[in-house]
Amino acid sequence: METYELVNKVLMPVDQVVGLGVDALKKAGLYEPLKDKFNGTIKTMMKKSFDKQYNLEVIGEENIPETGGCIIASNHRSWLDAQVLGVGTKRRLFFVAKADFKEWPMLRRTIDLADGIYVKRGGDKDALAEIIKAVNDGKAVVIFPEGTIPGEEDVPRWDVEKDTGLLRGHTGAVRIAMATGAPTSHTSSVTDHGFAYVFSQSEIDLALMDALDMSALPIVALTRAGIGGQR
Repeated sequence: METYELVNKVLMPVDQVVGLGVDALKKAGLYEPLKDKFNGTIKTMMKKSFDKQYNLEVIGEENIPETGGCIIASNHRSWLDAQVLGVGTKRRLFFVAKADFKEWPMLRRTIDLADGIYVKRGGDKDALAEIIKAVNDGKAVVIFPEGTIPGEEDVPRWDVEKDTGLLRGHTGAVRIAMATGAPTSHTSSVTDHGFAYVFSQSEIDLALMDALDMSALPIVALTRAGIGGQR
């Protein structure tokens, strides 16, 4: 049994209890108001934690539009990427997550709480339409073009491309940008020592680059670069 399978088995009873609580709140009409307050509180607490423990430095925050729909395409090196992005920007972000996480206890509750958008591997027209709608509705949507973390899902760490240090990116972010015309910022989250040592006194930097002009760059080049930035 894989480690994550064992963890999921242990967490399932807790997840079921939380699910009952969520259902009760929804029936009472309290879930949505409490969800927004909870998201704000968690973001504030995590930001303070990252600042204190990892000396989080955000570079280029001005490159994220303050309002309106936009796409943030990030590299994906660790499980901390979503948290770092979430606390490193002033805007509320909406993350795209793989549909497999619907079966992961507690993680699915977190994704639902954050209004994440699930996407199936191998092409998901419904999810693509949902993401496009979210961007057109003025939301800031985060996509990880690599789709997974090196070393996860039978993807060895040496599969990263030599010229970028990233896994080969998928084209979803490009297609959404072309369909919406929304600005697309590429980001890079970096630790001093890499994720293996992230719980030591390492530092974390979050670089938010200028928006890409999709009309000026060939899709092939964007796909090869994984769209994510690298320092």
